[in-house]
Amino acid sequence: MHFDDIEISIQDHIAEYGRAWNSFVAITAHLDLTNDKGFGTALQNMVKDERAKIEFLLDSLLPFYSNTVENIKSKYMSYDNVIRKLIQYIPQRQKGRHSDNGSKDDPVVLKADSKKTLDTSKQCTYCQKTKGWKGIEHTKEECRTYKKEKKD
Repeated sequence: MHFDDIEISIQDHIAEYGRAWNSFVAITAHLDLTNDKGFGTALQNMVKDERAKIEFLLDSLLPFYSNTVENIKSKYMSYDNVIRKLIQYIPQRQKGRHSDNGSKDDPVVLKADSKKTLDTSKQCTYCQKTKGWKGIEHTKEECRTYKKEKKD
């Protein structure tokens, strides 16, 4: 489970994570441990540990939020406090990161036209095979990258 900050808010992610964690707790509570060699018992102990719940939640965040995650990890906090900190800090970064208009400190240089659809009928084999890019909307003959690298 990973937080996609473009698709959902941190509040929605936390709610989804909470539902998944509660399902995990319910499943582990009903484990048949008659032939257990320690794994089932370890899972039951882990779901009781608040720190494990916090670590899995923080691990679901994008690397973009690593500073926020490290700041939270540096202090011992309860799960509720971690949630409050994430709700407090993530939307601010999300707003700055995905702003449509940009700002003086974070301008949007190349704003894409959201109504424009990509023409996938043209495919650039150079971009696709050599660069690993999508290579759409132009052909190898029209490719600026190919022409530039061919020149060099």
